[in-house]
Amino acid sequence: MEDKRAARRHGIYGEHRPVAGEAVALLHVVAKGGLRLEKLLSRAITRGEIHEIILVDEDLKPGDEVKGFAPVAFFEVEEGGLIVVGDQVNVNGVHLGTVTGFDLNHAPNHINIMVRAESLRGHDLALGCKVKIG
Repeated sequence: MEDKRAARRHGIYGEHRPVAGEAVALLHVVAKGGLRLEKLLSRAITRGEIHEIILVDEDLKPGDEVKGFAPVAFFEVEEGGLIVVGDQVNVNGVHLGTVTGFDLNHAPNHINIMVRAESLRGHDLALGCKVKIG
């Protein structure tokens, strides 16, 4: 399983329950600069919280500056769990990308979950689509 390999890569993480939810708002913008990934490898996410998915198209690690990014959706967590850098992100069962880090710029309102994708454009998300991370 991919999430087991990602967790082992960081040494301290074992198996963990995926986070699941539903898109509650869509965003359509590509931006440059202004974000830096926190030096965090994981975030515990609880039911009922709303967080943002932001795509990046470059390889990043915690602590790196983000040059270009595309916020794509806010999702409401229906099943809480742990998100670890390296976890896979799927929307309606289709692979969107891999968690590359977290930005806490808007905390405590929400966490920006940064996802490495092939492209910042061309992702057809819809309101109500199912999100699974892990």
